Amino acid sequence: MCYTDSQTVLDLISKSYNSYQYHVAVIASIQDMLKLDWDVTFSHSKREDSFSADFLAKHDTPNDVELSFSESPLEELEIILLFNVLRVLHPRA
Repeated sequence: MCYTDSQTVLDLISKSYNSYQYHVAVIASIQDMLKLDWDVTFSHSKREDSFSADFLAKHDTPNDVELSFSESPLEELEIILLFNVLRVLHPRA
């Protein structure tokens, strides 16, 4: 499963693209990978529903760290997760 909050990205990947499109090489690579023998499903999710993923994507980590585990979430992430459980809306950044 691959989730994105950009419908534009989903459209670029799933439809033919203009060869003058800025990210044509990346789009072509993704489309080539989709032809491999595996199941990939793309799904559009609202940005408001993915604040925790957005936080983790923007969180600073050393460049040499490939994978890390944590016993508990970072303090800032705990608040985001609590808001998700309580269904509190987050302001757009």
